[in-house]
Amino acid sequence: MTTLAFWLPVIFLFAAALLGAVLKRRSRDACLKKFQGDLVFLRRTDGLWRAGVLRPFASGLELLYDEPRKEASGLVSSLVLHQAEVDKLTRIARPTPPEDTRAGADRRRILARIRNPDFFDRTRRASLNLYNMVRDAFGQSLNVIIGALTKGSNLSDVKNADKKLTEMSQSLTGVIPNAWEPVLETYRGRHVVVESGATDKPCKEWGILEDYSAKYLLIREVKMVEPPADEGAVRKGKAVQSGTVFDVLYQRSSALVRHAAPEEEYSH
Repeated sequence: MTTLAFWLPVIFLFAAALLGAVLKRRSRDACLKKFQGDLVFLRRTDGLWRAGVLRPFASGLELLYDEPRKEASGLVSSLVLHQAEVDKLTRIARPTPPEDTRAGADRRRILARIRNPDFFDRTRRASLNLYNMVRDAFGQSLNVIIGALTKGSNLSDVKNADKKLTEMSQSLTGVIPNAWEPVLETYRGRHVVVESGATDKPCKEWGILEDYSAKYLLIREVKMVEPPADEGAVRKGKAVQSGTVFDVLYQRSSALVRHAAPEEEYSH
């Protein structure tokens, strides 16, 4: 019995740490995940663009090049950006497929669903918003439940036990994103104007707000003022064609929704 009383808290803490590590490793930004596996253009704060197929991770992202590129010491096939570098990106742009392709038809259906969500989409979103509103209360309740489960054991005698329990609770409540904002929620599926860049000379671009997270605004159907041009793509004659429409992830640290645009007069 004494042996069980000793090992049970240790096993519990190990399981809590393992669960927290797994959840943290798999957690990725909800908006960023929607660009996974797609060709994207990344823009840095210095205005330079990089292009490749996006692979997001919990603590950074990877761009896979369409073919190896030559660096000073040899060929490379990808670019890895760590979280500090990802935070310095101003936007991630994904060119939309041609209208006369299957991908273009799929895009039109998705866009129609964004503009006019069905009952299940509205119910799922309402549930998420409700959770985000009561997230703190949910976390406190989870702490109480965990405390009740461990009451009477030797867990309290283990060093840093309270800290580990708190980390596990935060990991569990962090599985669902907490970025609910009433104004942005009202504008979802509507045409909006996004303001980005320097405050003395802001850039304004029009598009449809699909979603948002703590870090990004996901805007569809954007005709960017300055279309992307990756250095390697330009050298190979593969620059983005003029007039291309993009789906854009704006970094919220440098962009915000400034206006709603009239639906019947949506234009530049």
